[in-house]
Amino acid sequence: MTGGYRLEYEARVNRVIDHIRGHLSEELSLSTLARVAAFSPFHFHRVFRAITGETLFGFIHRLRIEKAAGALLNGPDQSVLEIALDHGFASAAIFARAFKTRFGMSATEWRGGGAARWSARHRPERKLAERNLGKQLRKTGKARGRGRPHSRGRRTEEESMSVQVRELPPYHVAYMRYVGPGVA
Repeated sequence: MTGGYRLEYEARVNRVIDHIRGHLSEELSLSTLARVAAFSPFHFHRVFRAITGETLFGFIHRLRIEKAAGALLNGPDQSVLEIALDHGFASAAIFARAFKTRFGMSATEWRGGGAARWSARHRPERKLAERNLGKQLRKTGKARGRGRPHSRGRRTEEESMSVQVRELPPYHVAYMRYVGPGVA
């Protein structure tokens, strides 16, 4: 993928990712998602993997499992089956197998404190990734580390609660993708 096409391809893939997030509990076929991206199914599948590093099916599957994991914690009155069906799984058995593969425990164990244990075990990986972020930004071909002119150091509690909407000039933003459940 050359530079000129890459930005366009990333925009199309991001459009599909937004579509997936909005329709996660629905049937998401390759042909439908390829239409959203305005690619042929074959070409779209290759582009999606090149941009995200995941297959389309793997991405959808991971998002469903992670959203279901969050729902297990946020909806204690909902049954595991309800959550599984609400998040696009055809049966409790399919969900149970997928959940155990992803998190190494059952959904019931997750609800009973397993989420906190899993999060604590995986926290060092995040800290390592955060520590290496500065090094990655300084590599050739990566975004250059510029000072943040809009930051004013530590804010008082009152200042952090004050919200302002402002127009800012365009600037480059770097981000790091986090793959994991939406729990703290």
